Amino acid sequence: MDSGLIAYLVSAGYKLSCLGVGLAFAWMGYKLFLADKQKPAGSVDVEFKIFKLKLGRAAPGIFFSVCGAVIIFGTIHRGLEYERTKDTPSPQAPVTLPKEPPFAKAIPKQVPK
Repeated sequence: MDSGLIAYLVSAGYKLSCLGVGLAFAWMGYKLFLADKQKPAGSVDVEFKIFKLKLGRAAPGIFFSVCGAVIIFGTIHRGLEYERTKDTPSPQAPVTLPKEPPFAKAIPKQVPK
């Protein structure tokens, strides 16, 4: 298999796992919201630059659902990017090893007594 294809498949797997985690957070938050909708609890205020989010008297499931939505949005917004550069070795490129390690000159040679 080509190393570029492997890198692309690993990236795609990572993105799919992030989506799965976000969906799990949202689904479990929804289930928690339905299970405990009789008892509102807690509030949160978040400000970031021009954005303001205020949740008051919200059930605990709302927090998980919002966290799941943020994970899903971030995963989709970022997208899947892969670029093969000139520095990326080709699987057909021959590998040449140096005759001695680059740090060999820095190590003093010990003479046995």
